[in-house]
Amino acid sequence: MDSVLSAACRGSFGHMRQGTGPRRGRYLLLALLLASCALPESSLPPAVEWPAAPRAELVEMHHTVRFATDSDRLTPVEQARLVAFLDQLPSRPAGHVRVAAHADARGTRAYNLDLAARRARAVADAIRAHTGAETAVDLRSFGEGWPLAPGDGEEAWARNRRAEVTVKVAVIRIAGCEPATPASGFQLDNGPYAGLGCATARNLAAMLAAPSDLAAPSPVAPAFGDAAAAAVGRYREGKVTPLLDAAGGAP
Repeated sequence: MDSVLSAACRGSFGHMRQGTGPRRGRYLLLALLLASCALPESSLPPAVEWPAAPRAELVEMHHTVRFATDSDRLTPVEQARLVAFLDQLPSRPAGHVRVAAHADARGTRAYNLDLAARRARAVADAIRAHTGAETAVDLRSFGEGWPLAPGDGEEAWARNRRAEVTVKVAVIRIAGCEPATPASGFQLDNGPYAGLGCATARNLAAMLAAPSDLAAPSPVAPAFGDAAAAAVGRYREGKVTPLLDAAGGAP
């Protein structure tokens, strides 16, 4: 049997008698013998390592809003700074936005807690006015607690009259890929192009409106329709997040 198998793999069938058994049986035996032939490892094409799928990482981004003495109103300058911060976010907030407001050391503890709470609400209203009413914001008031600049004096007080905004956004990470430079003409070995996997990953990343969906898709709820309608409205008004490349710049 081994000699027959060896002859079949070498293509030497002359020793097989033409008159042995029905023709269909001979063909079936020949097919089974050829199926048992293994190609040498040196003739197999090298394995292609496909790039990893894009994934989303949650990154915290921070901004500080400053206030005048005894005021909970955002000045035009601070309003513009807050809007610029929100516009440069790489994606919409993933989860709740946190606003922690503070006051300086002057005034009673109760007064400072109330003033800081009003400052937090003012910042939250400004965030929702720009991003949409569906944005969830957690408010915290620390009064004169957790001073940024300990001590007395106008310089320290000015630094402590603040509201700190913390936003978690999803950033898409794509595994490093070599540029795809396939040769012109036919690919006779019919092997895959690894570069196409990179292109697919980058196209998926560019098409995602909410990169956090790579980690966990958003639940479909009644508020989902309102969010979709708000997104269409922002698109029609030209209020869209600019597309950035992997280095954080315009493509």
